[in-house]
Amino acid sequence: MEKKEKKPLPVLLEILKFGIFIMGFVVFLLLGILAVHELGHSLAARVFGCSHETTFGIGKAVTHVQCDNAANVTMITLGGLFLSIAISVVMFFAGNDFIRRVSFLLFAFSILVSFDDFGALGMPYYFAVLTVFIASFIIGYGILLIVREYHSEYVAEIPEKTASLKK
Repeated sequence: MEKKEKKPLPVLLEILKFGIFIMGFVVFLLLGILAVHELGHSLAARVFGCSHETTFGIGKAVTHVQCDNAANVTMITLGGLFLSIAISVVMFFAGNDFIRRVSFLLFAFSILVSFDDFGALGMPYYFAVLTVFIASFIIGYGILLIVREYHSEYVAEIPEKTASLKK
């Protein structure tokens, strides 16, 4: 039995397919890092002996903490950012090439989901806006790395496959 080669998809369909994949993947990463961020607040609250309750909604998660010591509240507020950044750094140094590219996105999303925490820590609003700008740049860079890798692995093979189909 003869094995048939697949015909390459039209370019616009390939772009649409990959665009949907990237959007879904990015949303999955964002929601995942949001859960890890809130887990960081919860773990820090537990370490400092404070009561806490985490609530997840559609696209939003909040950890309510009741603590007597203001220094503990500051550390609990930073706990979400620290845990999510720690995971992205570990993934960068321990992962393969694809995981390293994904770690850029996780790092940037860690900063984005900490936007409210920066205000709670008393940081100026312009600092929070600056971090959003920097995180957006890092997200773009991370997506560019993933797209470039995809292009070099899959799209570069299409002319070779097309040439072999014409023979």
